[in-house]
Amino acid sequence: MASTAEHLTRTRAAMADAGVDVLVLGREGNARYVSGANRLWLAGTRPFAPSCVVVGDTGAVHLLSVTDDGVPPEIPTTSLYPISWNPLNLVTAAANAAAGTTVRSVGVDGISPLFATLLRGVFPDAELVDGESLLRAVRRVKTRDDVSAIRAAVAVAEAAFQAVVATAGPGVSATTLSGVFAQRMGELGVTTPAFAPVITVTGDRVAARVGVLRDGWAGVLARTWPDGETLAGSVATAVGALRPGVRLSEVAGDAVTVHGVGLGHEELAGTDILEAGMVLFVGVERDGGWWGDTVLVTDAGAEVLTSG
Repeated sequence: MASTAEHLTRTRAAMADAGVDVLVLGREGNARYVSGANRLWLAGTRPFAPSCVVVGDTGAVHLLSVTDDGVPPEIPTTSLYPISWNPLNLVTAAANAAAGTTVRSVGVDGISPLFATLLRGVFPDAELVDGESLLRAVRRVKTRDDVSAIRAAVAVAEAAFQAVVATAGPGVSATTLSGVFAQRMGELGVTTPAFAPVITVTGDRVAARVGVLRDGWAGVLARTWPDGETLAGSVATAVGALRPGVRLSEVAGDAVTVHGVGLGHEELAGTDILEAGMVLFVGVERDGGWWGDTVLVTDAGAEVLTSG
């Protein structure tokens, strides 16, 4: 829980700086970041619903959950609210979480017209503002525990990928290889891919982009064999340019893409400046092939967390 406590401290500091009194979060990556809860939902985008509430003044975290299984003991059961078919019940739970505090600004990481109307109803004196950008900035630089969790996810992704390499051969289809990846991932105790494995087989050439979510943290890699050396060289050149102070747009381009890695995919903009502690996926797609590595930015440059 040490890292989660630091996550919440960082989030509350960012809320104070931005003048945000309450965060109403729907994206699971954001909710997991501030709460440490291990719920069944995934890290990606889905239709908005207020599944987590953070109150800046008190640091209280309230969660949409019908069980305390996977919920840290620091979040009492009285701070859990149940799922409901009535959306008004959900926004009322968000308002109850902030009862007794002055709410002038509510940050949301996604919204629909219905929930915008309902939130304005329960927070009539508050302005709805962008909470997603706030969380993106907070989550961008990883703690030491975060990096350890990503390393563990990478290890699972690589082990499952090695099963794919061992199975690939004449007559083995991409569908079979995807199944091999899923089976090995499950054998290693991880049941959720970061995304559906993307594998193509063209003659004796195999291209694969795979990833896992281990305890919510992503580990991702991409490989093409045989004849992946040119692709690997493009990625190595981009990785060599990664260092604090570099603008992301200076690295991405010419078929090279860069995005953040953490509690799932973390979006970055070309104008973002790299900092030590950021974890990135640097990949290239060209002529039907892929190569990509998960990389940690350090003060000394870049450390590639994937191998092979």
